[in-house]
Amino acid sequence: MNEVLEHIQHRAEIAPSLTAVRHSGDAVSFGRLDSVIGDYSDVVTAHGLSSGSALVAGLLNAMPNVAKLSAPQIGDAIRDMVMWLGRDIEGGSSGRLHAVG
Repeated sequence: MNEVLEHIQHRAEIAPSLTAVRHSGDAVSFGRLDSVIGDYSDVVTAHGLSSGSALVAGLLNAMPNVAKLSAPQIGDAIRDMVMWLGRDIEGGSSGRLHAVG
């Protein structure tokens, strides 16, 4: 998960307006996603949660239509989006990725 977070941060630095991920009619740029994840970092650290918690919270905050899905659908959406975000990380794609939406 840390590799995905580092990848998002790097992309936010070089191409902040580039779309990071789309799902359920929502889209978020790398810059916005990195900013929202940063907003949650202090909260998750203060409560002893993993850095992945900030990523999940950031995705749900930046993509309100995903948050409106049922709990199992949210889980599937988060899994798909994290896989999509990590697709360019060596060993991240496993050949199963597709555009989500």
